[in-house]
Amino acid sequence: MSVIECNRVSKTYGGKKAVNQVTFTIEENVITGLIGRNGAGKTTLLKLLAGFIRPTDGEIRIFEETPFNSLKVSANSIYVDDQMTFSPYLNLKEILHAMKDFYPNWDMEIARKLMAHFSLDGKTYHSQLSKGMKSTFNVIVGLAARCPLTIMDEPVTGMDAAVRKDFYRMMLKDYLAHPRTMLLSSHLLTEMEDLIENILLMKDGGLCLHKSVDEIRQLVIEVSGPKEELEKWASAQDVLHMKSTTPHLALAAVRGDRLEGRIPETFAVREVAAEDACVYITGRGKGESMMSIAKADFWSTVMKQLRYKLKAYRGVYTSMIIVQVVALLLSLGSTGGSVGSSSMGYSFEVNGFSGNLILVFTMIWSFMTAIVITTKAYRYSDFLMVSNRLTSQVSSLLCLLIISIIGALTAIGADYLLRDLLILFRDAAFIFEGAAPTIQGILGTCMYLILFALSGYTCGMLVQMNKLFLFIIPAIVIGVPMTTSFMLGVRFLTEDLFLFFLDETSFSLFVGKFLLVSLPLFAVNLITGNRLEVKS
Repeated sequence: MSVIECNRVSKTYGGKKAVNQVTFTIEENVITGLIGRNGAGKTTLLKLLAGFIRPTDGEIRIFEETPFNSLKVSANSIYVDDQMTFSPYLNLKEILHAMKDFYPNWDMEIARKLMAHFSLDGKTYHSQLSKGMKSTFNVIVGLAARCPLTIMDEPVTGMDAAVRKDFYRMMLKDYLAHPRTMLLSSHLLTEMEDLIENILLMKDGGLCLHKSVDEIRQLVIEVSGPKEELEKWASAQDVLHMKSTTPHLALAAVRGDRLEGRIPETFAVREVAAEDACVYITGRGKGESMMSIAKADFWSTVMKQLRYKLKAYRGVYTSMIIVQVVALLLSLGSTGGSVGSSSMGYSFEVNGFSGNLILVFTMIWSFMTAIVITTKAYRYSDFLMVSNRLTSQVSSLLCLLIISIIGALTAIGADYLLRDLLILFRDAAFIFEGAAPTIQGILGTCMYLILFALSGYTCGMLVQMNKLFLFIIPAIVIGVPMTTSFMLGVRFLTEDLFLFFLDETSFSLFVGKFLLVSLPLFAVNLITGNRLEVKS
């Protein structure tokens, strides 16, 4: 069975082809090394295979599906590199348990053993690790996932020689016990030459060759001998490299599969290592059965992502509490004064207080939180686990929905707390304006928060799609209405948008207006998010 099939695949960035007309097939239960110099296109190719970005031309099939936006491919593959971004609020142990929810073949036992072997403390946070230890942990995640397709891009970055040796030994041991298709990109071919079975060799975005390690070793031979005789003989050969070793002797690396005639007996011939063969070629001028393919259910994946996000976004709740406490303290300032009559001989003091500031601050918080969730770091974290763009968007929007409801309920709670504080500590009479203590008032507050969160999320997604929206959105929301108001002498148009909701006295009509605005925003976010590439 073919796990990976690429047919004339290309990826272009700004007119330059990072991957150019690449065609190859990788069968099941094979460890393949992806080799090439810096800039050869290795990382771009791996991201194409993982479904993070889409090809400009050509076709990619992973498990007989197009990987971009495929939940099946995501559920049966894992991509490991040194840019993996985990939640800063989850420690290593919590991350491993979160990953367990997504990968059906996950082996927690091997994860614990590897954590202990490499002296990783489960209570440590990913951001606290050194570069080498981050790479080690990332590899542990990749191995413990036991995906039918495991992709690792420079997995040993930052590791010292002893750790790299341990890593390759354990990878081979785990592969023999649990065969799967593995694709490893590395500059250190010598260290993993005994691990890999086949080599994909890339140069300038194209594929030079795809052969077994033994075949590549036979592709190049080094021939040395008297300089003049060697130069004369080499003129008829496919020479990859030639240099003088002494004033009278020279060495030539030639293609062993394209020899013309016999090699003179006066020459010394030496086979080269696979890594040397790859350098020469690019430098001119198993187990019995495959792991079962897991089925990925859309709503099951969405709910797993939602549970993960509600735990991983802990900082959101902290910021909400801080914002509401600040708003509550500012609301303790009264907006009234004393009233009296000298003729009647009495005076009294009435102070006005409002809890609306708490709601306003919470709305701003929900708007900014939604924008933050659209940033690359948050979007990339979804693709550390089983995901496609639709599940990522739906789970993020549901997460925002729940966070907004929590924000609304805590804002109402803070509003009542403010009222109780005034009753306890104010001697003078006061008038209080705050949230309506009714079901409709609570639902209305929740809908306001959801609208602000959806608006922030939409703005964030548009900016992620094109940075020009950083200027277009403020111009449309503030610049155009302000200019229109100034030139025509009419009310500020943005104010009309707020009054569209605030002036509504019928709750059923308010709900209708809420749906009229929120559903299109929801659809825009799904469409926009479905087009965004990851780690591009």
